[in-house]
Amino acid sequence: MPQFDRHRSVEVPIEYENRETLKLLPVSNRLTIILITDGKTNIVLNNKAMLVYAPCVICLSDKDTLDVIDNGRLYAQSFSFSPAYLLRNRKTFKQIKNEDYDVLTLFYHRDDSYFGVINLLPQVYIRIFEWLCIIGTEINAQSDSRWTCRIRAYFLQILNLLDDIYANRKNIENADSIYAKDSPVDRVMEYIHMHYMDNITLGRMCELVHINRTSLGRLYKERTGQTVIEYLLNYRLRVATELLAHTGLTVDEIARQSGFGYDTYLIRQFTAKKGETPTEYRQAARVTHSIVIEKG
Repeated sequence: MPQFDRHRSVEVPIEYENRETLKLLPVSNRLTIILITDGKTNIVLNNKAMLVYAPCVICLSDKDTLDVIDNGRLYAQSFSFSPAYLLRNRKTFKQIKNEDYDVLTLFYHRDDSYFGVINLLPQVYIRIFEWLCIIGTEINAQSDSRWTCRIRAYFLQILNLLDDIYANRKNIENADSIYAKDSPVDRVMEYIHMHYMDNITLGRMCELVHINRTSLGRLYKERTGQTVIEYLLNYRLRVATELLAHTGLTVDEIARQSGFGYDTYLIRQFTAKKGETPTEYRQAARVTHSIVIEKG
């Protein structure tokens, strides 16, 4: 059932389940992210039999089919949401078609190598687990009128991290041997995706992969076309851009959540890269999203 926002007296099309059994999924008019936290089970996802085991994530749309073959010993939690929930609009939460929105690609895209399941490394699992627990706490507490904005912010961070894992694995599959899995570039990239909100230094990343700055810079430039610091800055800007468009967090709050530390630094970097201030971008994004929702 949708959550009722007691501060604004409106229904919010999200549901959180901390003891997910998979048996009632997918949910009509919802996308669902399932985090398998312990155990394993056999499922049939879109007519493909597979074993899923912790730690992993399953991304479901209401177009998918899911059957549980055996209960096994499975512990999971889930978060279901209307796609329109990610398009911040205070007046309505109409269902719209979102297959073309990049942030939702993992729920709609299926091919021979991706069926909706993403296995997780322990450190990635811990980060996603923490964010989902915060989401569950926010839903239960509704401590102030901005609880839905905070949930949206944490969930967008989860989606960004999963999308980066998927994209990086696709790149590895298609890359030459120089980009073999677990290369220094991959490890630094993964570190950035997980810790971009922290104080990251080039020296720390060099220590992480045990190579000097010159070698790391050369490898990173060959792989991404950017220096390590440029990549970090652009990734932080990507996170900030989505938080500006889809949440009601203040610019200062977004600066801290995206790793810029304070609002003036974010404003300076954002304006230099985008040609407009964060506030100007947010205002334009709201107009665009309102038009899309009305057309939907």
